[in-house]
Amino acid sequence: MSPILAFDSGDARRWFWVILGGVVFSIIGLGAFGYGKKLELWKPKAIGLLLMGYPYFVYNVWAVWGIGFGLCTLLWFHHDE
Repeated sequence: MSPILAFDSGDARRWFWVILGGVVFSIIGLGAFGYGKKLELWKPKAIGLLLMGYPYFVYNVWAVWGIGFGLCTLLWFHHDE
């Protein structure tokens, strides 16, 4: 049996939340990067790049959402510096 056919519904639910987290935090990162670029602020640009890039390397559901919320909190406190 090929690995693709051995995909159960639990894996599908897990990947749904990983992909959803990646999309949500990438969109927030794109906005933060654009904001930082427009105002020439390096912190929002850097946090935006991190928000757009980390979902490509993290595949654990809790890690994706935890890192995303952590970076969004960091963005909240450093968006105007």
